[in-house]
Amino acid sequence: MKRCAFAVLFLTMLLPSHAQEKGLERDVNPAAVAEVRALELKLSDLIVQGNWNEYEKILASGYVRTTADGQSENKDQSLATLRSGEPKIVAMIPEEMEVSVYGDTAILTGNLTITARKDNKIRERHSRLTDVFIRRGGAWYLSATQMTFVSGK
Repeated sequence: MKRCAFAVLFLTMLLPSHAQEKGLERDVNPAAVAEVRALELKLSDLIVQGNWNEYEKILASGYVRTTADGQSENKDQSLATLRSGEPKIVAMIPEEMEVSVYGDTAILTGNLTITARKDNKIRERHSRLTDVFIRRGGAWYLSATQMTFVSGK
């Protein structure tokens, strides 16, 4: 009887952890993956164009950006940095984008090549990128960005 009670107790303890693992699996949602990839490309284009009003509309109110040198900026600070035009970003190329969707949250990781002009010099930088998107009212918004510079390809 004690063995039976122990077995039931043991199985009861396993079930909740198994249920939690199930909830952590990625959603199979090709449409959401495509939407987030397209939005990442659009964001890059808006930065290159300097279209800050349209760019701002895609940022969540609590947006946070962690820069490649480890600085943290809120939405207003990030927009001020971008609007300053220093450096002037002339090209942004996201590549090898992987998107994981979990309900109304999507995490995009990939490589990003940024070409910028500062002090009349052109400089190309490569970074690893992680963007977190949230979906509200059927639209995706960028909630967080983190970049890490890496050596050239």
